[in-house]
Amino acid sequence: MATLGRLRTTTAYVVWWSCALLALFLAGACLLVALKADPASPWGWWLQAADEVTFGWFARPDAGVVGEPDVRDTLLRWGSAAAALLLLGWVLQALLSPRRR
Repeated sequence: MATLGRLRTTTAYVVWWSCALLALFLAGACLLVALKADPASPWGWWLQAADEVTFGWFARPDAGVVGEPDVRDTLLRWGSAAAALLLLGWVLQALLSPRRR
């Protein structure tokens, strides 16, 4: 029984850290957008990867066209995605970790 508890605890921490690292990745992409980094620069892979992992409402409008309203919209969407990932990781960690009595 103790082994199952350790497995659940380890799984919960892996899920939490995965969500936290992905949120940090999206926050870094937000920073690059705010600094108006050129997609052809050495940091362009970061923006392309952020475009790949975001979908639905969180996707960047017009994927790659950078204008003033698009910067604000991208910051809102990717920032919201980062916050949603942190919340999702917290909820999943709470659900996966064993209950303490």
